[in-house]
Amino acid sequence: MRNPASFRCPFHDDQHPSAGIYVEGEIFRFKCHGCGFGGDLFDVRARASGRDLADVLRDARGAEGAGGTSSSRKGSTVQHPPGCTLAEYAEAKRLPIDFLREAGLTEISYQGTRVIRMPYLTPDGSVGPVRFRTALHGRDRFRWKSGSKITLYGLERLTQAREAGYIVLVEGESDCHTLWHHGAAGIAGASNWNDARDASRLDDIPTIYVVRERDIGGDSLFGHLAESRLRDRVRIIELGDAKDPSGLHMDDPDRFAERWARSKADAPLLSDELARKAQQRHAELAAQRRA
Repeated sequence: MRNPASFRCPFHDDQHPSAGIYVEGEIFRFKCHGCGFGGDLFDVRARASGRDLADVLRDARGAEGAGGTSSSRKGSTVQHPPGCTLAEYAEAKRLPIDFLREAGLTEISYQGTRVIRMPYLTPDGSVGPVRFRTALHGRDRFRWKSGSKITLYGLERLTQAREAGYIVLVEGESDCHTLWHHGAAGIAGASNWNDARDASRLDDIPTIYVVRERDIGGDSLFGHLAESRLRDRVRIIELGDAKDPSGLHMDDPDRFAERWARSKADAPLLSDELARKAQQRHAELAAQRRA
């Protein structure tokens, strides 16, 4: 796999270059680390046109059969998602299935298999974009409904956050489901954060907790928040060996509340951490000059 040069993703309001094209075997693939969309030429065609992948592949096979240039996938078959039922998801995440239904998750038929439909609600509770959970594991776990415009997940919980005086910004929907189950206000979309679009929604919330995940994307988010008007209200939550709130809950549901409360209490201000790092860097430069 060849590392790609980054550019702005055409499929969401990408303020920072987060997409790239890389080579996997003999296939060129697109991947955006902002909105999460990825795939080969046919996936990109389907997303750009708003059509189903099956229709795009059918057209490609028709053009090939009519003497056109071969442009179909190997085997010319539709790549159906593995599938993920609501019961499987509930068991894997150790969450009650009735609670997940109350949170708006439903199970539907999608491209010949059973998947989970997760509607992204607006602050007034109406349905916005829709995302499908198509597998529990692997690269092909999520797909967006055609025409969906990327936004934050859990905006209908902003009223709860204002009453609580805080909100938690996390990476994925399963982290939100975990936090909601434990009575905490959470929104997902750390990797899709767009300060111009999202910051104003949190203006009247005193404290914004952000879970630091151990990956490059997490560091990138804190770089964006360092320049945000929210910066002085952001606190950084570290979860030790757990990757995220969902992982913390899955490890031991009975101890989640205790461990989560301790992590919140220990969360430093982002502005303090930035100041500490600046002082550390200044000391290192001074030591280099004296050497």
